[in-house]
Amino acid sequence: MADDEHFENFTDGGEAGVDRGDANVQVFSDLDHSNLDAHGQRWERLIFERCRFGDAKLTGLVTVGCSFVECDFTQAQLSQSHHARSAFVSCAFTDTELQDARFADCRFTGSAFDSCSLAGIKFDRGDLSSVSLDGAELSGVDLSNLRLYDASLVEADLSGCDLSGADLREARLQGASFESADLRGALLDGIDLRQVNLAGATIDADQALDLVRGIGIAIG
Repeated sequence: MADDEHFENFTDGGEAGVDRGDANVQVFSDLDHSNLDAHGQRWERLIFERCRFGDAKLTGLVTVGCSFVECDFTQAQLSQSHHARSAFVSCAFTDTELQDARFADCRFTGSAFDSCSLAGIKFDRGDLSSVSLDGAELSGVDLSNLRLYDASLVEADLSGCDLSGADLREARLQGASFESADLRGALLDGIDLRQVNLAGATIDADQALDLVRGIGIAIG
């Protein structure tokens, strides 16, 4: 189980990941870590490039300032893991267990989530630009203030989510459900809200005006 008090010391909004040229950084490239048992371990300032973590037991793992580039987490167990300032760039999460995982100031640019268990997942800030979360079950998850620019959320269940202040510009949202979600202050440029279910959703006055104009109603 991750140490919450110690983990909090690293959630300061710093840059996610670590540079390959930094001193004292360990780099692991093109390695097969399938079936690895790293339950409860702590990884700091490590770089993994094109590594495979299929079926790895990573429950309760803590990462701080790590970078995972083009890594495969198919069927990995990441439940209750905690990650601060780590980067997951163009990674594949397929049938991955992410229940109650926490990501603070993390970056997921270009990563894809497919058929993952996401119940109780938590994001504190972070960048999910260009991620694929098509069909994801994210009901009730706090996604406030996240960068979701150019994300694909087609057919995703976002009902009851807090998306206040999130950056959803250019996101693909066809068939997504925002039922009872909070969208106040979210950036919605380049998306058509008529393609989604907004029943019971909360929007602010400016968003309401944009929505009305978008369906061709003139405001006197």
